[in-house]
Amino acid sequence: MQKLAAIALLVGLGWISPAKAQSAQPKAASFGLCADQMLMMLAAPRQITSLSAQATGPLSAYAKQAKRYPANRGSAEEVIASGAKLLLQSDAVSQQSAAALHSFGVKVVKIPFANSWAEVDSMVRLIARELGQVQRGEAVIRDMHQR
Repeated sequence: MQKLAAIALLVGLGWISPAKAQSAQPKAASFGLCADQMLMMLAAPRQITSLSAQATGPLSAYAKQAKRYPANRGSAEEVIASGAKLLLQSDAVSQQSAAALHSFGVKVVKIPFANSWAEVDSMVRLIARELGQVQRGEAVIRDMHQR
């Protein structure tokens, strides 16, 4: 949260450009329905480079919105070609694919299983932090607790 506030201050003062500030919010792709849902919930639309084919399926809470984005088949090549610097994954990524992604500067973040509200909060915070969307993550958590 402090990092985002500092970035906002620096942009406001004209010391860094908005483009530089956006680099703190990496482009991201997702493999798997849970990862798709988290990416759609927490990322800014401009951050999303692709979603798994499951994102538009009947189990997706964001199926309609997901149609705006390219679908991937879960390959490292698609993620690299999309320009993503972050991959959220709830489906398995082979060690070979993970190594390829790493060598191209893509960070792979596995969506952790959550079995309690505290673990759900922690998972949302982790993903929001990786996306540079800390405030959005906290808003999601507040909304979830209110409901």
